[in-house]
Amino acid sequence: MRFMEEQRSNNAIDVQFQAFLERENTNQQFQRLASNLTDICWQVCIEAPGRSLDLYNQNCLVNCVERFIDTNNFITYRLGNIILTDREKEQ
Repeated sequence: MRFMEEQRSNNAIDVQFQAFLERENTNQQFQRLASNLTDICWQVCIEAPGRSLDLYNQNCLVNCVERFIDTNNFITYRLGNIILTDREKEQ
């Protein structure tokens, strides 16, 4: 009986650890995406740093971020559909 309880406990720990790793991986991906987004949009929208952002630069940054997010969501959606389609074909 003791062995079975230990196995269940180990499996629960494995599941918790796997969930932790997945959360950390997601956080890391988000941070990488935010960093890339900052670099890209800054290069596109800011000609020279100043004391503050003018209206043009603010609008450019907002539009850049929105397009980047839209594109990322579209690609993720399409890849998800391709994977599902491929799985259905295999079955």
